[in-house]
Amino acid sequence: MNILALDAATEYSGYLIVKDGKPVEWNILRASGVDVWDRISDFADKLDDLLFHHAIEVFGYEYPSGNSSHSTNLKLGALMYASIAAFRSYKTKWGDDDDEMVFIKPTQVKKTGAHKNAIEFAGVQIGVTFSWKSEAEKKRLGNVADAIGIWLWLKENGYG
Repeated sequence: MNILALDAATEYSGYLIVKDGKPVEWNILRASGVDVWDRISDFADKLDDLLFHHAIEVFGYEYPSGNSSHSTNLKLGALMYASIAAFRSYKTKWGDDDDEMVFIKPTQVKKTGAHKNAIEFAGVQIGVTFSWKSEAEKKRLGNVADAIGIWLWLKENGYG
C-alpha cells in the first residue's frame, strides 16, 4: 500500500511517502509564487506530481485548525480544497475506487507523539535524526514531523 501523509501549508508543506509499510521519502513541498493564491496553485501542481509519481492509494491529510486569523483560515481552506481536487483528479485519471483520502484531526496527530513540538521523536519513527540550524528550518521540519504523526495515526487505524 502506498501512502502519502501531508501536513499542508501555504508555503512549506511537510510530507511522508510510505510504501508497503516502510517510509521511503520525506521532505518539504515548497510552493512558490508571487502571492498566496499563486502558491496554492503551485502546491496543487506539485501535489498532483507526488500522487502520480508514487501511485498513492491512501492520502492522509491533517485538517487545518487552531488559527486565530480569518484570513489564514480562508487560505488554509483553499489549500484543503486544492488538495481534495488534486486527489479526486488523480483518482479519476490514475487511481481506482479503493483509493482513499483520510482526514486526521490535529489532536489525533498530537496523540501519536510525532508532531511539530516533538521533531526528534518523529524522526526516530522513520529512522532519521533531525537537526536544524535556524528557527525557520525547525518550523519547516515541524511540518514533516506532523506528516509522520499522520502516518502513525493511519498505521494505528489499519491503513498499512
